[in-house]
Amino acid sequence: MAGADPARSEPARHRRPGGARGAQARPPPGRHPGSRPDHLLEPPGCGGLLRPGRQQLLPEAGRLRALHRPAAAAPRLLAGHGAVAAAPGGAASRRRGRSGGAPVNGPEWLSGGSASGSEQLTRPLRVLIVDDSPEDAETFSTYLRGDPRRPRQCETLPLGELALERMLGDLPDCVLLDYSLPDMTGLEWLEQARPGCAVVMLTGLGDEAVAVAAMKAGAQDYLVKGRLSAETLRRALDGAVERYELQRRLAQANARTASVLASVTDAFMALDATFHVQYLNAAAETLTRRRAGSPPNPPLAPLLGASLWEVFPWLESHELGEQLRGAQRERFVVRLETQLSPLDGWYEVRIYPADDGLTVYFSDVSERRQAQALSLRASERLERLHRAGVALNAARSLAEVTACIVRQAAAVFGAVGGTLALQHLSEPVLQISDTFGVSDEEVRAWPLLPLAAPFPLCDAVRSREPVLLGTREEATLWYPRLFDSGEPHGHQAWAAVPLLRGDQVLGSLGLMFGTPQPFESDERTLMLAYAELGAQALARAQIFEAERELRASLERRVEARTAELRQSNRELEQFASVASHDLREPLRTISSYAQLLAGRYGPELDDRGVRYLNFILDGTGRLHRLIEDLLALSRVGTHGSTFSLTDTGALLDNTLKLLGTAIEESGARVSTQALPQVTADATQLGQLFQNLIANALKFRRAGVAPQVQVGAAREGAYWRFTVADNGLGIAPEHAEQVFHLFQRLHHREEYPGNGIGLSVCQKIVVRHGGRIGVDSLPGQGSTFWFTLPATPASLTVTGEAEPRG
Repeated sequence: MAGADPARSEPARHRRPGGARGAQARPPPGRHPGSRPDHLLEPPGCGGLLRPGRQQLLPEAGRLRALHRPAAAAPRLLAGHGAVAAAPGGAASRRRGRSGGAPVNGPEWLSGGSASGSEQLTRPLRVLIVDDSPEDAETFSTYLRGDPRRPRQCETLPLGELALERMLGDLPDCVLLDYSLPDMTGLEWLEQARPGCAVVMLTGLGDEAVAVAAMKAGAQDYLVKGRLSAETLRRALDGAVERYELQRRLAQANARTASVLASVTDAFMALDATFHVQYLNAAAETLTRRRAGSPPNPPLAPLLGASLWEVFPWLESHELGEQLRGAQRERFVVRLETQLSPLDGWYEVRIYPADDGLTVYFSDVSERRQAQALSLRASERLERLHRAGVALNAARSLAEVTACIVRQAAAVFGAVGGTLALQHLSEPVLQISDTFGVSDEEVRAWPLLPLAAPFPLCDAVRSREPVLLGTREEATLWYPRLFDSGEPHGHQAWAAVPLLRGDQVLGSLGLMFGTPQPFESDERTLMLAYAELGAQALARAQIFEAERELRASLERRVEARTAELRQSNRELEQFASVASHDLREPLRTISSYAQLLAGRYGPELDDRGVRYLNFILDGTGRLHRLIEDLLALSRVGTHGSTFSLTDTGALLDNTLKLLGTAIEESGARVSTQALPQVTADATQLGQLFQNLIANALKFRRAGVAPQVQVGAAREGAYWRFTVADNGLGIAPEHAEQVFHLFQRLHHREEYPGNGIGLSVCQKIVVRHGGRIGVDSLPGQGSTFWFTLPATPASLTVTGEAEPRG
């Protein structure tokens, strides 16, 4: 389990002593064998042996020049995954060719060149946003400029071609690139621009294949637009710039290594037909001094004329010896890379047959092979880091993220065990959240780690720096209690990396290794990059958990509120029904006796008495109608019939017959179109038509005969029914008010009614799963509409358009 002694925490944050390797001494550079034939100058006494093959060696040496050009072969050989090789023909050279000026350099604020540290921190970060959506571009620009911690300058271009032209000038620090541009894709833009700055790809679709292609094409990050916040965008952009700088520095290191390799002159040796040494240059002399058992500075003369098998007896059983004999016997050119252990390295050997023997070139490729191995290792780790990032992005819940962080870390860094400890929100302790390759006894022994505990996990949190222990001895020196906690005896190296999110420390990740680890600087950088990915995943998981809990809480509250409203509606409906029934009997008594008074004593009453009696009769009549309306409203939800296939055309005919007297008295003309069959409560649907048509007849303009049109049209999964009239009309601001209970727009003396009819209509439509509304203007009539679901059985339309009235 990784943790730290506070008294020793400061030295523990540095690499162990001896970790940095000094540059090895190299022989002074000589001439390339293809530069000029000076190395073929005949040594004394060897003129007759070398002269016949000299003309053949010249074209061969010239042909080999391309094999050693540092700007062509070496950078391609040494460049790691994602590195920006500074080779001719790259982006800088193309920009020089197109613009005619000097090469354009990368971002100065990260270059480590002439700019001072204060300038690097205070100069605004220059961002080029390439997006054809003005809204998205403005949103991203607002996000980036709104960060008080780091100033940023944003420039926006809508087209890829414009961005390509822009890249001919001063380069921005980062390009925020939309994947889908009108004139090209983001991948095409990257292929053409090959920009000398960081690139973050943006897309509206979370496609993993596009993300992989973008990263391989040179992008430093890949974001999905719909999931972006300001903090996410800023962090991704800053991380992309930092990763690009790391890649640029790696490219520079590779270029320097390539230059060193190219400056080393090949060793050259000429052999006769019997494999006796006829000539060797200074580099070959240096090479032969590595012979096993030879004195430190052997004289050159004894090698001339000596047998190659005597100088290097181990060649008899080596692959190179077989190739030398084969080239001499079959007269063919041989080129191979082989490890020559007695000469302490790997060599590229080229053997050319000559008229009188062989010409042999030796190139020490040990550093190149080592660089290839390091580059391959870095490339594999970056690929694993990318796959880990994809896996972390796919994890959603906190449990999924914590398990993914530990297991992906083991895969990326080759660890045999791992521990993720998250900081408690209110207590100064670390809580073990997930482990890999750790026994249950260890987890039970330390479920909580005080931050002051002498363990690497705690020290990484306190110091906010990685704790790297490359050997068991180093771990014992700095953390003697590490082994008291029950660490498995098979572990030989430990690492603890803090998980940082801005100024907040979320926890730390501990890794255990089965073998000692050198923990070079690039591995430390890779660990910090992975820790950042883990911290981002944890932050997303915490947001996801909070959102899920909030959603569940809201759903519970909505369900509880809905249940309360249902219960309240049931109680109101029951109350309205009971109250209406209970009021009908005394109201009938009052009305009956009032009518008896009017019949028996009416002639004997004076004008005042008649007026009073009329008030009683009018009031009881209105109260009776109100009770009937309330009963009708309550029955919509409690006394409805079952739904069945209903012919709305036939239903409308029956409704118009019931309204025949009112239609005739008003002189109205009612027109109907062909109406469909729907699944509905026929009784309530008939009441709905009756209320709407009755309203059209009642609220008519003075001196204008009412005209009513009833129709239906299909709208997606619904039928839309309309009842249009040429009546008074309704102001738009009252379009919703008319459906409220007891809401009236006119005095009762002008138009009788209780303001319940349209409320009943709305309740019927809602019960059927539809909506109701009105489109109207004062003096221009009204069109009431409602929708009903169109079931498969309601696809047929019945009846023909027919005027009535």
